[in-house]
Amino acid sequence: MALHRQVEKAMILAPDRVARAAAGYAVRPEEAWMLRQPRAVRQTYWREVMGQGDQRDREIWMLRQPEAVRESYIAEVLEPGPPEGTSGHGADPTPGGLPAREPDTEPRPGPEPGSRAVDRASAHRES
Repeated sequence: MALHRQVEKAMILAPDRVARAAAGYAVRPEEAWMLRQPRAVRQTYWREVMGQGDQRDREIWMLRQPEAVRESYIAEVLEPGPPEGTSGHGADPTPGGLPAREPDTEPRPGPEPGSRAVDRASAHRES
């Protein structure tokens, strides 16, 4: 078995936590989807499909899955919406899937009059 195949098998059969973490590094949406599935789903995929590699076998496997699994494939792979954390208007998500912080458009207010806040540059010059 080639190294690539061994790594692929290890990730598909890995505990849920490991597979979900690996999903963030998947190149194709269907790979990420598979790695987010429960381990039992991934195990049947490995056992019934990966050995054969035939498109027909993949289709049969998918049709035999529970409705929730099939629907999640449709929603996440076939008809995905905008990436999580984006508005869908061409904005890319930031690393980690967190939405990008909008830049401040208004100037920040300075210290209140009479407050003890001191400008470091002027305090340094006075000393």
